[in-house]
Amino acid sequence: MIRVLAIIALAAGIAAAAPTPESKAAMTEGQRLFRAGQYLESVASFEHAYAIDPDPAYLFDIAQAYRLGKECAKALEFYDRFLHEVPDPPNADKIHGYRDDSAACVKAQTPPSPPELALIDKPEHPQPPAPTTAPDRGGTLRVAGLVTIAAGIVAAGAGVYFSTRVMDLQNQRNGVCAEGCLWDQRHTDLANDLDARGHTAQTSSIVAYTVAGVAITTGAVLYVIGRGRRGGEHVNLAAAPQPGGGVVVARFAF
Repeated sequence: MIRVLAIIALAAGIAAAAPTPESKAAMTEGQRLFRAGQYLESVASFEHAYAIDPDPAYLFDIAQAYRLGKECAKALEFYDRFLHEVPDPPNADKIHGYRDDSAACVKAQTPPSPPELALIDKPEHPQPPAPTTAPDRGGTLRVAGLVTIAAGIVAAGAGVYFSTRVMDLQNQRNGVCAEGCLWDQRHTDLANDLDARGHTAQTSSIVAYTVAGVAITTGAVLYVIGRGRRGGEHVNLAAAPQPGGGVVVARFAF
């Protein structure tokens, strides 16, 4: 500590003019804190003294306080400012040694920059094209075909009902006048009514079966065409009319 203060006193002797009372008081307070080991606290007093009396010795005092307070970067800054003001100071070797120690401290405190990663160009390999799915263009046709087939099945059910009705009316017609009964106008009228109703039911059954055959055939054609449009399939159709309906033959090519 005595040697440090001696260097401070030596640097202070560089000043050309005597310190003013205010700057002397600030310097005294800074020296008191410095002697007490409160190095960083003493900086404010030395800076105040320098602001009043710009004596280069205060720059040295500030550098010393920062160095002993482990503020290496600030110490290096004020050593350089002092040496700029006083290029050839007393005990220059010691002062340059302090300056170099502060520079080494700054370097040691600076975290090393992360190593740069080598950029390796990746070979460009053409990526295989993503598999594409053919658009489903026949969905509407398939739905329409299924609906039409369902309607044909309903019509076929109606045809079965009317066929059953024809048979029932026929049985009733045969029983209008059992064996041994006397055939009269009432029986004749009843028989005629049953015949007319039977004829109507028979006509309805024929119409229902015809509609069922056409609907089922049409629905099958629509469904097959829609299925062919789903994924690029080629469909060949052959339709052959049949009594009460028709037959559709489909051949697929992928």
